[in-house]
Amino acid sequence: MTNSDYKKLKPILDDKAFEPLDEEEREIMESVERGEWVPVSPEERKRLSAMLFEAARNSIAAREMVSVEFKKNRLRFNKRRS
Repeated sequence: MTNSDYKKLKPILDDKAFEPLDEEEREIMESVERGEWVPVSPEERKRLSAMLFEAARNSIAAREMVSVEFKKNRLRFNKRRS
């Protein structure tokens, strides 16, 4: 979104909509206004989207794994009991 795009939206949104939430967001907004961002090709966007989707899926899968540890004597007790 370019600076002129923001100006087009300005009548629709109030001034607070354009206030950065923190210093990092302020730096990003200023960088966009300076024209330092470039569009990504559709192929690159597709590749990045697939990569991020896979990372998210792996993150969820990792959270579903459970690690259980037993002391040796406790493990023997459980084996004998079952």
